[in-house]
Amino acid sequence: MTTRDVARDAALEVAGGHVGDHLQSVTSDDVVIERFTSLHPGYPGWHWSVAVVVSGAHATVKDRKSTRLNSSHVALSRMP
Repeated sequence: MTTRDVARDAALEVAGGHVGDHLQSVTSDDVVIERFTSLHPGYPGWHWSVAVVVSGAHATVKDRKSTRLNSSHVALSRMP
């Protein structure tokens, strides 16, 4: 199983199936960050980032989060 597979499975656990195409892999020492598009209709332009630690033949999920891209919409501040 690749880090991409491990990361996709981890994102699917929290995203309820709203994980799209793979966008990018970034490697730094023993950590690989895999990024996927978010298919959630309420979060257009967001993506999933999953950090996977690699040690020998083992890959462990360190962190997973949904992050907006700069061009994504965010909610307006509440006006009194």
